[in-house]
Amino acid sequence: MRKINILIILGVVVVCLLLVGQNISAEESYPEKPITIVVPWSVGGVTDLTVRSIQPILQEILDVPVVVNNMPGGSSAVGSEFVANAKPDGYTLLFATNELAIFQVMGLSDLSFDDFNPIMILTMGLPSFCVHADSQWETIEEFLEDAKKRPGEILAAHSGLGASSHINAMMLGAAGIEMKLVGYNGGGPAVTAVLQKEADVTFQLFTEVTEYIASGDLRLLTTFTNERTDFYPDVPALGEVLPEIKSFLPWGIFNSPCTPKGTPDEVNEVLEKAFIEAIKDPRWIKTVTENVKALNLGYTGEAAIDFINKWRSTTGWMLYEGGLAKTSPADFDIPKP
Repeated sequence: MRKINILIILGVVVVCLLLVGQNISAEESYPEKPITIVVPWSVGGVTDLTVRSIQPILQEILDVPVVVNNMPGGSSAVGSEFVANAKPDGYTLLFATNELAIFQVMGLSDLSFDDFNPIMILTMGLPSFCVHADSQWETIEEFLEDAKKRPGEILAAHSGLGASSHINAMMLGAAGIEMKLVGYNGGGPAVTAVLQKEADVTFQLFTEVTEYIASGDLRLLTTFTNERTDFYPDVPALGEVLPEIKSFLPWGIFNSPCTPKGTPDEVNEVLEKAFIEAIKDPRWIKTVTENVKALNLGYTGEAAIDFINKWRSTTGWMLYEGGLAKTSPADFDIPKP
């Protein structure tokens, strides 16, 4: 009987060793087939441009094809739902955007970043603070001084309720800068309104205004940061001149490659190392600095989670108190900033 028991124990040990060996082999071989990155927005937008800029670099590092699959719809909810339900094996990634952080309060989906593993906070696109080149305001200090004297008189063009430019205007309002907000159907029309002097100021992402700043048609007064940017080092940061807004900043539209929950830690680590290497590539740095004009953040691990939580808290409560969110962030245990 004792001999039989020993044989059984040995058999169990052998099986366990074989299973461990198989797992190690599988982890060491990842990736061994094409990886798909789902972009929950249409072709040609800022998010699409960003992922397609880093795609060839990732292919070189991972030594497998990286396929971009655009899956727009539902303010990015369609693509997010698809990846959340995909097999958690590291071969289907979501190129998540900041909308995922506020799905719940906006009533768009039950999903949040808690349903994914954020590999990295890759970039954050910054809103500009632009006026017409012929504007009376030469500096952000002049604008703020005038706005405080004439509350509610300056016309601010935003690109729709709940859009980033609308949230920026709400932030300024919370900091005591009251303006008359005028909504337009998108960033392009809002910029046109300022170019045609129908509005006084707008807060669009740099992809919407860079060419007009370069041509001299728009004047850039500041950026929604606490520190000056590398691509406009001579332009003061808003946090420098308006301390009341510092707690909101830096603020912008961010993106984060994610795997669905349940993906093995070892696989996530491979992807994290690949992205860390990719964002150091000169080709990527050139794209971020010159084309996208975004901050190359590269936050991973706890830093990435902390960033998401702060952004979700700031934005969720801003939307709710502005009457734009359907549900209180408190219902989802999102603390007030």
